Amino acid sequence: WSSDVCSSDLRSNRIAEQLVDLLEAASSRFPGDASFLARLSEIETINGDLEAAVVAARAARERSGPRPPLGASLPLARAQALSGDFRSAITTLDPYLEEIRTGPANRRGSWSLLVTSLLQEGRIDEAWEFFTLHPGADARPGRIRGWLDFLASAPPEVVIAGVARLGDLSLPEKEKVAGILLSVHSKTGSPAMEAALQRLFEEMRAESSDPVIALALRLMESGLTEKPDPAGTLVSLDDILDSMPPEVLSRIGS
Repeated sequence: WSSDVCSSDLRSNRIAEQLVDLLEAASSRFPGDASFLARLSEIETINGDLEAAVVAARAARERSGPRPPLGASLPLARAQALSGDFRSAITTLDPYLEEIRTGPANRRGSWSLLVTSLLQEGRIDEAWEFFTLHPGADARPGRIRGWLDFLASAPPEVVIAGVARLGDLSLPEKEKVAGILLSVHSKTGSPAMEAALQRLFEEMRAESSDPVIALALRLMESGLTEKPDPAGTLVSLDDILDSMPPEVLSRIGS
């Protein structure tokens, strides 16, 4: 089985190398065409060579004239963001901010990339401004779900500050926020995120006496340990479940 996997990987690598060679040759043969370099950037991204992807995307944009359209600059901004250079991605998109601002629903790729990059750079106010321009953010459920999706990949301190942009939250909304915070905490082990979660749990506990909510909170709290011991966690969960009244357990199982 392992030899089959290795063989498949080798074939995939050869195909990728052939595509790179083909696109480079086509780009040289048709120097006025930017599309080959744009595709080359995509292939290099798939190959994991993000530096080469940025170089190809920049060359593609240069072929698009002195004032390239947004579509010609987007591959470069995307490659820069994927390589972790969010500041350069923002700079690349800067000439098109008004275009993105006036039509975020029709320019979802650039809008999403801009909001993500701004958050990664800690520019929360600007990210929130552009996020709320999208029609999907008009209704509160869509606004909360969409904003939390963006925050899920942001640095912990940005996540904590970003949640505050949502204002007062209902109990079900706080449950959604807790899920995102727990996900970020599991990836980062951030003490600040753990403290924010504890504050959120206390707020939720004070707002509801529902035993199901109490159980959910105890289960979430059990996942806050930075390096959980699987056996110890199971014992903890068993203890929590054993402490629950039968009627609560029946509600969970129904």
